Amino acid sequence: MKIRILPVAVFAVCSIFTSGLSADPPRQEVSQPIMEDLALVIEQFQPASLDTTQKIVFYSEGAGDAEICIMNIDGSGLKQLTSNHAQDQCPVLSPDGYHIAFCSDRTGNWELFLMNNDGSNTTRLTNTPQKESQPEWSPDGEDIVFTRWSPTSWDDGDIFIINADGSNERQLTTDPANDSRPQWFSDGSRIIFNSTRDGNCEMYTMNPDGTDQQRLTNTFGNELFPDMSPDLERIAYALVDFQTFHAEIWVMNADGTGDSLLAQGGTWTENDQWSPDGSKILFQTDRTGNFEIFVMNADGSNPQNLTKSSADDYWPSWGVISPNPVQIAEELLAPGKQGCPYGDTLEVMAGTGVSPFEWIVIDGSLPDGLTLAETSGVISGSPSESGALAFTVQVTDARQTQDTHPFTLTVDPHADEKADVNADCTINVLDVLTVVNIILDLRTPDQDEIWRADCSGTACEGDGMINVLDALTIVNIILGTAACP
Repeated sequence: MKIRILPVAVFAVCSIFTSGLSADPPRQEVSQPIMEDLALVIEQFQPASLDTTQKIVFYSEGAGDAEICIMNIDGSGLKQLTSNHAQDQCPVLSPDGYHIAFCSDRTGNWELFLMNNDGSNTTRLTNTPQKESQPEWSPDGEDIVFTRWSPTSWDDGDIFIINADGSNERQLTTDPANDSRPQWFSDGSRIIFNSTRDGNCEMYTMNPDGTDQQRLTNTFGNELFPDMSPDLERIAYALVDFQTFHAEIWVMNADGTGDSLLAQGGTWTENDQWSPDGSKILFQTDRTGNFEIFVMNADGSNPQNLTKSSADDYWPSWGVISPNPVQIAEELLAPGKQGCPYGDTLEVMAGTGVSPFEWIVIDGSLPDGLTLAETSGVISGSPSESGALAFTVQVTDARQTQDTHPFTLTVDPHADEKADVNADCTINVLDVLTVVNIILDLRTPDQDEIWRADCSGTACEGDGMINVLDALTIVNIILGTAACP
């Protein structure tokens, strides 16, 4: 436990005051999407490299309402996902990045909703007379924890949990005080949350079923927006002084010791969230004159403004959009020739799977003499049999998603071919050199070699002797200006 003295007026409301959540705001007509405003003023800073699978969602207030937006982690690629006359707030990406849970008053009451990460397929998760907000996904994506208040108050929150499809609702806290702002530990073992049950706003933790509720902090301050780091070692939070209306971001050890100030500036610097790898922290701040989304290193250094918008931007959530399950690209394998070197590569469809991949034949077999490389999907070797050989391949990616696909590889019987003088299944400069060596008596050919080397004439029928015309014919075949039937 830690004791910090901070002059504050203890408010019953703890997380709602600074969450950006409007208390039943009046409906307003919107003349244009806020995207037009954002696109005009957004500026970008460019990191050394950008992982576009990582995204940040947030909500932005422009033209009188709140809409949900998504952007890359450097502030580029901004897209507005919702567009209506209601308040859409508190977005959070699912662990796989495919869906966004959020709250909205679009039905006349604050409820939880779900949509795809492109803004499509919006579905309603809750339908109650109470007010629901602050959704957070469990690390496995199976559940969503959230806060519920009574219809007439923002001071009596309790924490609930539902399945990701909105079913199987369970109540986790029942204290008459205000319990709110739940966040999961990265391993799913605990939930950290805010509560005013002991007077001021403190941090508590509990099991995912609501048992074993433990007080983590014991100060005269108000600690809001607690977020446990991915390595479970540190907690970022906002220290709020409701008397001076000031908030700044601090970090402490997971046991409540070792506080240090990370970010301050303006009046409100709050709503912190760790990046998936724990190297950075997102937050919102009004240090520029209006609320913007910033990111800083985990030690508080190098703060960067991501949104740079004239609108107020709130509630950032950092997530990773995972590729789709691995899928083998449908393709026809190149035909082979018996006794000749062969090579082709199996591939996965773009945007699917996470490398490394493992390839195996699970049914049928490759032609004798060919092998499938497990790590690269390369089929190589020299087939010693001919025919149309059918087999089925399975690929497994790093996430253990799998796909199977049948293939047929046709191997033509080996036959002597005019101009392929050295019988290596390829007509190239080596064949020209072999002919030259034969002409210069530097090589004594056998009968098969004589037949292949004698290739002059329009149909490569030869003229009964090996001379410079044969060498020229092979050169023309290599250049694509001649061919043997």
